[in-house]
Amino acid sequence: MRRDHTALLTATCIAVIATAMAWFSTVYRTKRDFTEQDLIAEIKASTPAPVPEVDQALDFESAEEAKKLQAEFLRVARRARPRLAACLERWTTPPDIAQVRMVTDPAGRLEKIAIADAPEAIQSCMLNILAAAQWPRKADGVVRFHARSRDAGWLGQPVVDQEDTGDTGGAEEPEPASSGEPSPG
Repeated sequence: MRRDHTALLTATCIAVIATAMAWFSTVYRTKRDFTEQDLIAEIKASTPAPVPEVDQALDFESAEEAKKLQAEFLRVARRARPRLAACLERWTTPPDIAQVRMVTDPAGRLEKIAIADAPEAIQSCMLNILAAAQWPRKADGVVRFHARSRDAGWLGQPVVDQEDTGDTGGAEEPEPASSGEPSPG
């Protein structure tokens, strides 16, 4: 009788160990292969797509410039250059540099857009083009682009600030305040 219990106990232990190893193997494989693209695909599959809209109430002053969003905007603008240029041709008095406030959802889908001082028709036209692109996840920020230039290659080129080039615009850099004591070293 004791022999029956030993065999049953041994078989149970082997089954538990095999089940645990299979479970850990599955969990490890699943975690290792899960990429950001998988996460985006899962979010897109589990949530309804937002209906992108032009939102005039978006504030440009409180938003920060988002470098990742800016880089993606430039990439999208280069690909959609003819269509975006057609939208912007209808803007009778564009600024040299236009500001676009963008908000995306956790899957990187465009939710809201506003273009500073642009007519509603221009904003809607650009929204229709930009909504098809994949954007950084949960982004909310301002991007800038050349809106006035009409020569080839103008759209999708980075906007360079004076701070980025090191140019102070002719202003002298202030000298550090001296306390009258010699500096160490």
